Amino acid sequence: MQGNIAMRGFESGARWSANKYVTTHLNASLYRNRFGDFIVESDAGVTVLTGNRLLILPDRVIGGGANFSPATNVTLTFDVKHVGAAQLDRRNTFALEPHTLFDAAVTWRRGRFRITLATHDLFNQEHSWNGSVSSGDSADIGRPRQLMLTTSFVFR
Repeated sequence: MQGNIAMRGFESGARWSANKYVTTHLNASLYRNRFGDFIVESDAGVTVLTGNRLLILPDRVIGGGANFSPATNVTLTFDVKHVGAAQLDRRNTFALEPHTLFDAAVTWRRGRFRITLATHDLFNQEHSWNGSVSSGDSADIGRPRQLMLTTSFVFR
């Protein structure tokens, strides 16, 4: 195996508070991840990977959300995340499809005590998060919608 990997990218984020009740955020990771001049020599022959995308790395991940505090002890949170397609094999013949997930939560606080009701994948979008070509071009299905109730206590 001989070659190099060419990876360039940009990551950034911003947070903005419109007032004491509303806060928003946006973040983005944009990459160009490719094999540079890359050749794999094996008993099966020569494989040229030059210019192909790297494995399991999406070209983009973009997210954003907002927190709303309609009362001093209640916070509503909404988040969205888009993950671009990712290749699962060096020859770039098998890819995970891009997907977008929505999450939401409501939190109630009283003193040091907190209760949160949250959902992951609010719209139950079918998506894959990982996969393998060695086991027959298979993709691992992402978690379906989840509903979680959590409690916590702050000891400060």
